Amino acid sequence: MHIEPGSEATRILLVEDDADDVFLLTHALSRRLERAKVQVTRNGREALDYLSAFASIDEPGCPSLVILDLNMPFLDGHGLLMAIRRDEELRGLPVIVMTGVENHDSVRRAYHDGASAVVRKPRTMDEMGEIIDSIIDFWFNTAQPPRGDVVQV
Repeated sequence: MHIEPGSEATRILLVEDDADDVFLLTHALSRRLERAKVQVTRNGREALDYLSAFASIDEPGCPSLVILDLNMPFLDGHGLLMAIRRDEELRGLPVIVMTGVENHDSVRRAYHDGASAVVRKPRTMDEMGEIIDSIIDFWFNTAQPPRGDVVQV
């Protein structure tokens, strides 16, 4: 995948407290997006602090996509998701929930809270690559972005 000439790097906010998952995700993203800038926060509170720097999703530097774990300390994924969806300027931000929880109630709640999609956390690097490929293909090539980002594979 590459970004059209002259455009800035694709920015992704990864909200994840597990160091192994952070490594797998950032590695998979950087291998698949040439100019990806992945910002990692370890909990919902850190993510809200980071996002509060942007007046809107149209502001340069604001992430194009959030990948979010549900189970985190301080402010969990559900709380962060609800805070993003309540914010007038950030509510259009695509948020992918990636969870290891196999609980249907938790998945249903994530969609109720405003998740753009919920995916199961992979167990291997190969599975992670396949899931990241699917996420990138859909969110950057198929879906219409909420702002003028232009990314092509």
